[in-house]
Amino acid sequence: MTLFCRPSRSCFLPISPLLLLVALLQGCGGGGGQASDASTAVRGEEALARCPGADLASSKTLVYVATSGEDNDSCGDKPATACASIAKGIARCAVAECAVVVQHGLYSPTASINLRDAVSVHGSCRFGDEPERYYRTVIAASPAAGMPAIDGAGINSATELSGIVVLGKNETAAGEASIGMRVRASKGLALQGVTLVAGRGGDGAAGTSSNGGPGGAGGAPIAQNYPGEGGQACPANPPPSGGNGGVGRAEYQFTATNCRFDCDCFGTPSGQQDVDIAGKDAGRARGGGYGGNGNFGGNCSTRLNITPAPGEAGSPGEIGDCSAAGGTAALASTGGFAGGRWLAAFGGQGGPGGTGSGGGGGGAGGFSLYIPSAPPNEYYPGFPGSGGGGGGCGAPGGQGGQQGGASIPLVLIDSSVAGLSVGSSLIPGPGGRGGDGGIGARGGPGGAGGDPYNGTRVARFYVLFGNVLMPGAGASGGNGGAGGASAGGAGGNGGPSFGVALLGNTPDPGLTGTYAGTPGTPGKRGAGQANPAAPGNINSQCRSADGQDGLPGIAAPLVRYTEAS
Repeated sequence: MTLFCRPSRSCFLPISPLLLLVALLQGCGGGGGQASDASTAVRGEEALARCPGADLASSKTLVYVATSGEDNDSCGDKPATACASIAKGIARCAVAECAVVVQHGLYSPTASINLRDAVSVHGSCRFGDEPERYYRTVIAASPAAGMPAIDGAGINSATELSGIVVLGKNETAAGEASIGMRVRASKGLALQGVTLVAGRGGDGAAGTSSNGGPGGAGGAPIAQNYPGEGGQACPANPPPSGGNGGVGRAEYQFTATNCRFDCDCFGTPSGQQDVDIAGKDAGRARGGGYGGNGNFGGNCSTRLNITPAPGEAGSPGEIGDCSAAGGTAALASTGGFAGGRWLAAFGGQGGPGGTGSGGGGGGAGGFSLYIPSAPPNEYYPGFPGSGGGGGGCGAPGGQGGQQGGASIPLVLIDSSVAGLSVGSSLIPGPGGRGGDGGIGARGGPGGAGGDPYNGTRVARFYVLFGNVLMPGAGASGGNGGAGGASAGGAGGNGGPSFGVALLGNTPDPGLTGTYAGTPGTPGKRGAGQANPAAPGNINSQCRSADGQDGLPGIAAPLVRYTEAS
C-alpha cells in the first residue's frame, strides 16, 4: 500500500512499515502537519531550525538533535554540535519550557524515550537553509519487551510532541505487547501531527506438560517380628487420603498341647485388622488386596511333611482415574493491565490424573510347631510379609497456552492528551497468535512392592514328622498402581488489536483518526492422554478430556480497562 498525500494536509500512514518508512523519508508533496512553518529566532539569534506546526518562539531554549550528531555532555546547543539521540536531547534541556528540535531522519533507540514535563519535542525539522522536502522524523524503537517506544509520566505543564512518526517494534517476546506510546498521570501533553503505529504483538507461549512422579517403594521387613511398611503414595504430591501400600501380615500364634505321640494343634490370628494389611485406598481407586498367610500344613496327629508354606504375594494396586476436566479458554479476551503494563491471559490447565492406589502387603510365611515338653522349647513363627508399593502420582494437567500479545498504539492511564482528534493517527498492528494448550501426560509408575524377608531358615528333625525346613518365607508386597493420565490444557486466546487503551480516570478522547487492527488467531486445544492397557484394571485405557480451543482476539478503535493503573 502506498502513502497517500494531499497538499497542505497530513499524510495517511500505510499498513506496511517498510513502505511507510521509505515514503516518509522520501517525503510527499504538502506541508506535513500544518500549512505554515515557524521560522523563529530564539534569544534573538538567527533562526536555525524550522519544524512544521511548531511555535519555537514560545520556547526559552532549543536543543538540537540530528542523525549525524554525537551524544556528549555539551551536545545540542547548535545544529553543528547536535546530539545524536532524542533521549540525550531531552536530558540536555536544563530549564523549563525547553524544546528539543529533531531533524528529519530515522532514529532507532533501544530503550523507551521518556518525555519530561515542560520539555517539548518537535520532529521533522530542517536546520539552517535546508529546503523543504517534507521529510519526516521516524522513530523505529526497540525497547524492552512490553515497554512503549515513548513513555510519559507526570506531564502536567504545557508540553508538546509534534511532527513525529513512531513505529512500535514487532514484539518477539512470548505474549508481550507492542505499544507505541504510554502516558500516565498527565494532563498537560498535546500531540500535533503525530502518528503512532504499533507493531505486531508477540505470539503466546505454548502450554507445557509433564508426567507424574513415581510412588514410593514398599519396605521389606527389618527383623523377624517387624512386617514391611507400605510405600507412600505419590511422595512428590501426596493425596490427603494417604495411599500407602499394605503392611505385611504378621505371623499367626500357634499352640500345641498334650504332645507326646499325638498333639492337639490350633492357631490363632495375631489380631491385625484387614484394613491394616490390605493396600490402602489412595483416594482415587481401590487398593490391592493383601496376600494370605502360609499355613503349617496338616495337623499334629499325622505324619506329613509340614514344612511351613510361604505367604502369598500382595495384589497390585489400581491405575489412577482419568480426568474429565479439560482446560477452559480464558474469558479475558482483551488481556489485562497491572502496574501500567499489559498482561496476557492464559488458557485453563487440564485436570490432573488420579493417584494410583497402593499394592497389597505380602502375607507372612507359615509357622512351625511349638513343643514345650521337648527341650529345648522351640517356636519358629513365619517370616513377615513385605509392604506393598505406593500408588504413582497422577499426571499434572496440560498447562494452558498463553494469549498472544496485544498491539496498541496508545495507552492512557489517568491522563488526558490534547490534539488526538486533529492531525494525529493511531494505527494498531496485528495481535499475536495464541499459544497451543499443553497435551495431557502419563501418570507416574507405582512403587515396587517390598522384597521378601531374607531371613535364615532352620532345618529341624521331628520324630513324628521327619525333617522340617522352617520358618515359612514371607511374601513380597504388590506393586502400586500407576497414576492416571491427565487432561489437555486450553489454547491461548489471540492477541487483541486496538487503537487506544484507557485505564483509570481517563476521559474518552473522542478520537476520529483511530483504527481497529487485525486480531490474533487463537491457539489450539491440548489433547488428553490415555491410560495404558492393564488386564483386569477398571481404569485401563480410559482417556482424559481435551482442552478447549482459545478464543479469537478482538479488534476495536478503543477499549477501556477496569484494572487499576
